[in-house]
Amino acid sequence: MTAAPAIPHVTIAATRSAAPAPSRQIPLEPFQRLMLAWEEAHPYNAAHLVKLAGPANVPALHAAITRVLAQSGIGRLHVNKKANRLHFDAGRQPLICVARADHDIDQEALGELAESMNLRFSDAPHDPFRWLLIDESNGRWHVLVLVYHHVVSDGRGIQSLLTEILERYIGAKPLDSRPALSFRDPAAADPKRRRIGLIGFVRAYLRAVRLHLRILASYRMPEATDRGYETGVTALRAPPTWVQEITRTCAARGVGFNDACLAALACALARITREQRARRLLGRRIALGTIMSTQHDDGSVPAGLGVHLGGLIIIVRNPDAHIDDVLTQVSRETHRLKTNRDAAQRVSVILAFFARRVLPFLGVPNSRETYRFIFPICAGVSTLFVGNASENETMRGVRRYIRVSPPGPAMPIVLSPTILEDGLELSLTYRLSCLKPREAAAVLESVMHALCDLSSGRPAYGHL
Repeated sequence: MTAAPAIPHVTIAATRSAAPAPSRQIPLEPFQRLMLAWEEAHPYNAAHLVKLAGPANVPALHAAITRVLAQSGIGRLHVNKKANRLHFDAGRQPLICVARADHDIDQEALGELAESMNLRFSDAPHDPFRWLLIDESNGRWHVLVLVYHHVVSDGRGIQSLLTEILERYIGAKPLDSRPALSFRDPAAADPKRRRIGLIGFVRAYLRAVRLHLRILASYRMPEATDRGYETGVTALRAPPTWVQEITRTCAARGVGFNDACLAALACALARITREQRARRLLGRRIALGTIMSTQHDDGSVPAGLGVHLGGLIIIVRNPDAHIDDVLTQVSRETHRLKTNRDAAQRVSVILAFFARRVLPFLGVPNSRETYRFIFPICAGVSTLFVGNASENETMRGVRRYIRVSPPGPAMPIVLSPTILEDGLELSLTYRLSCLKPREAAAVLESVMHALCDLSSGRPAYGHL
């Protein structure tokens, strides 16, 4: 990739309506506190990639980003770990790194994204967003990449932020219109959530101990530390009609799309580790994680910023079985866990307490090796439904929407399916110590093959 000519800095004059609101202290959710513990051992950043038609308009994009961030009160991020709070102040205007792609813009954008994912954000006050704009030399396409400090928001919140920015960038909304975007209070995001309390904490702790014993009996993905711990990214794109096929299949079987992705990932991992039967005997369990939103919106309120997530850990007893049987195992397990609405939140509380309080007290270092020894989770899935392009004029101009989730210290592989209209993007984030690039590509292909086995057709697909 060759650097584009220098773009003059664009300054947007602040108006009274665009001035950020007085900084307020935002309490950290248990999952955010867990993220802060994780990123001490491994960079915990996430990214969204949006491909748009036509040449880039850098001044218009800079103006849109500046206006939305200012009106939403987002500036430099301050994290107070002792008080478990964060807040923003009015920082400098966002910096957009601009580059030009002479060949495959998709592949070059994904490479630049992976490099930025491996760069830690500072503990000092900092801009939590890294913006990269890649313009194709012939002016046919341009790609906007946003890599962000994950403690700021989950994928739904960032998708809402990008939608507000794109609406002003392409002219669907006036530049000075106020965005319907803010940090949502945890109680507003999940009004039915209850405080755990002492008895609830003890019960959750006992459940966590039992789950931990099941995880310890699961297969542990080997890691070659000599290859380093950097993060790699690969992606596949499914044909437009394929989403409808797999959705109909899941509906007919009474299972969710996320469950289907978990089952497909389990089958893919079983397939690539069959040569390691001495370490993973036929049918030995595989532990998978899945991230789900704890926001319960009725559609009238847009997803707010902030981290409103919970985690479930699924134990697949026989990943070497056919995809149909594995899906049955996964759906039964997720149904059992989701019966208790507070299960995900309680697991997050226990894990955060264990990582931030128990391990330091015992003198155990907060490192990747510690997490991999205590929590041998093979991989995880995080699914995002971006929306319906027919109902959102802005999304009609988006040709591709790829989301990349961080692997973290405990989970070395993460599959991130993203659905926009009838398009499906599958991205796989992995640590190089666990998978080589060709092995990661093989895992992603196996996931697609397993998903295709659930549907009636076997359509063609290809890498970025």
